[in-house]
Amino acid sequence: MAIRKINNKYGASYQVRIRGADGRYITKVVQSRSEAETYETTLLNQRNHSVLPTQSGNRITMDEYFVLWFEAVKFQASLGWRKQQEKMYANHIKPVIGQIKLGKVSASLIALILNRMANRGLSPAARLHIYGLLRKLFSDANELFGLLSTSPVIKQLRPKLIIKEASYLNLDQLKRLLSYASGKPYELAIGLGVYLGVTSGRDSSFALAGCGL
Repeated sequence: MAIRKINNKYGASYQVRIRGADGRYITKVVQSRSEAETYETTLLNQRNHSVLPTQSGNRITMDEYFVLWFEAVKFQASLGWRKQQEKMYANHIKPVIGQIKLGKVSASLIALILNRMANRGLSPAARLHIYGLLRKLFSDANELFGLLSTSPVIKQLRPKLIIKEASYLNLDQLKRLLSYASGKPYELAIGLGVYLGVTSGRDSSFALAGCGL
């Protein structure tokens, strides 16, 4: 999408050029900048809200679709998150499916993207962010642009986060902590933290008694 100023012997004019959701360009030359901006906005609205044939996804590459999508959803996220989305796409998605037609992207290719990240040592949380971006991209291709009838980003591919049990102090460590805090301005805060942090049950009663609480 672009507005280009054209200088000729008759004066200046402005060319509006925007790629439609089917991958084809729409071009028009108008006489003023304001007219060009108005026409550009109209084209964007028509493109973003029209229902298009599902086979249109086979006319546009993933890279071309990302440019279209990134512009269309620019008000749906903060500037910082949009920069992060652009970086994630460039680093992890583009190398695998950037030149593939949108309608040809399969679940196996989505799995390949996530597996490559795992093989490079990226954490499940990082892979989950990429999965979320892919899910958004293909969901919008279906629901917003009408380019696809189904999404290849299936739930079975969602990376699972590893849940780690929180570390805690044992009885001896609790005693040492309370002893260290004794007489200090934060003694009460430490004592309350220990008391409230111990879970209910016979073991916790023993711990409280052992700490003098």
